[in-house]
Amino acid sequence: MIIPFEQLQPETLTQVIEAYIMQQGMDQFDTQYSLDSKVAQVRLQLEKKRLVLVFDAITESCNIITKEQLRQYNDPHREIDE
Repeated sequence: MIIPFEQLQPETLTQVIEAYIMQQGMDQFDTQYSLDSKVAQVRLQLEKKRLVLVFDAITESCNIITKEQLRQYNDPHREIDE
């Protein structure tokens, strides 16, 4: 289920974004930007709807995914056009 990121408390959203950054490995390999800068970049991607915040009722967790990942999740038999 997609959750409008605006519904999260600012501190909670920041924690979710920081977890996303760590999962992507962006915190270890990209030393050009500070964590605050990376958080701002991800927040901007959410605002532009290039990334979406989703809640998984089975694992009771939320995550940030790309729109393409969302399409694949909604239609797992769809092939990705490269």
